[in-house]
Amino acid sequence: LNKHRYNGSQMERISRAREAVVLKDARKRFDERKKAGAPVDDPPLLNEGWGEVTQLCAITDMAGCTFGSIMMPTLIPAVVQATQMFLNYYPYIVGRLHIINCQPTIAAIFRRALASIVPEHVVRRITVHPIGSRDIFDQVAREHLPVQVGGQAPCDELIPPPPPPS
Repeated sequence: LNKHRYNGSQMERISRAREAVVLKDARKRFDERKKAGAPVDDPPLLNEGWGEVTQLCAITDMAGCTFGSIMMPTLIPAVVQATQMFLNYYPYIVGRLHIINCQPTIAAIFRRALASIVPEHVVRRITVHPIGSRDIFDQVAREHLPVQVGGQAPCDELIPPPPPPS
């Protein structure tokens, strides 16, 4: 029986310290594999168990995105910058990127742009799902996806704001 009782602030500090140790170890193994020319993503760099996040999964919903909006001069550089930042600081926990509800032309642009800036092992982890596809449910459980994209998790942050007054 554990005699120690921790308040929320103490538990948060313990959790952050533990996370720092786990990530430092993963970074060390990533650097060792990269230096040796070994695959950096197999086997996974973070150990399973104890509730660690072993890999991050990002989902981008492209519903309503048109070819014109993709070609805006700020959009693609912003995506490139965010991707590079993620890879620079967290390359050892890159999981999956799902781009959902994507028009075919836009999918081709994203594939080409991302393939030109990210390593091959990351490109293999990017899945582009066409408009109306339900393939994402084969890889992500419905209870972890927002209702707005066909899942079961409530997510008020994705409710669109009311239209501006006429």
